[in-house]
Amino acid sequence: MLKLLIIGNGKLCEQLKKVLGDSYEITVHSISKPTKKYENFFEFPIVINTVPKQVLPVEMFSKEQEIYELASKPYGLIGDTSGLKYHICGGLPGKFFPAEATKLVMDFKIKHYDYFSKDEEFVRENNYLTAMAMQKILSKELPTVVLCVTGSSCCLTKLLPVVREMVKEWNVIPVLSPAAQQTNRFGDVTKFMVELREICGNNIVTNIAGAEVLATNKKIVCSVVLPATGNTIAKLANAVTDTSVTMAVKALLRNGKPCIVGISSNDALSGNAANIGLLLNRKNYYFIPYGQDDPVNKPFSMICDFSRVVETIKSALNGRQVQPIVLCSLHG
Repeated sequence: MLKLLIIGNGKLCEQLKKVLGDSYEITVHSISKPTKKYENFFEFPIVINTVPKQVLPVEMFSKEQEIYELASKPYGLIGDTSGLKYHICGGLPGKFFPAEATKLVMDFKIKHYDYFSKDEEFVRENNYLTAMAMQKILSKELPTVVLCVTGSSCCLTKLLPVVREMVKEWNVIPVLSPAAQQTNRFGDVTKFMVELREICGNNIVTNIAGAEVLATNKKIVCSVVLPATGNTIAKLANAVTDTSVTMAVKALLRNGKPCIVGISSNDALSGNAANIGLLLNRKNYYFIPYGQDDPVNKPFSMICDFSRVVETIKSALNGRQVQPIVLCSLHG
């Protein structure tokens, strides 16, 4: 496990420990005044500073280490940093969101992208919804929607733009079924999961225990199963609760919260037609309008219209099913 050093002792430091503790071997070092030496310092490939004053001489660092500055000005390092891998994200958690949003900042920053080495203007110009979504979510302005993602992997590229629209209206908690967590021929699911978490600003629920707890969240207004595979539809229709997604839906239905279903199934007009019919006739289930996506080559396949997800959720929350439910066809 990769070693990581966090410098500081405040709330930001505590949040980093909670968020990164499963992925890194973390050591915390508290510094309140300038120091010249720290034993075993160079064994840490990654260093995160949260101390908002100059207490760390540049001599303490090597050019091989990755150093992330999350403190406010005047930052933590003393001296010329030009020879170091020094990423200034100064005051970022406080600038955009409360300290608890650190999970999102550092997970995305260290593991995948370099958005946050840029300045605030760069983030805004490039339309990253994270800051806006997190501010609304953490200030408790928005109701919560549980987004349940199943293993229709060919649809995942269509899903992310929809989620970007959803976070403008709701706090979105993502739940992934076991099949949706598996890398497949359509691409690396790890990158998808990181981006999904980045957009939503919430940890992804990946197990049954985590999904069951959602029933206690009084801010949740509905669940959305998107995309909904034939396998998951069959389980919902026959009261089978053996995945994080089916548990999340069950947990919320028992509280009278509607479930919005976005079909993506190769056998919607064959083996799963009966199961879809059962859900259509069941209380608190609503369907995103759907149609045949390739009538010639896949005559039994149907998929929902991703452009109508937000519309369908709003309508379902008012107790109405969007019409028409079944479309002539959806090509592509």
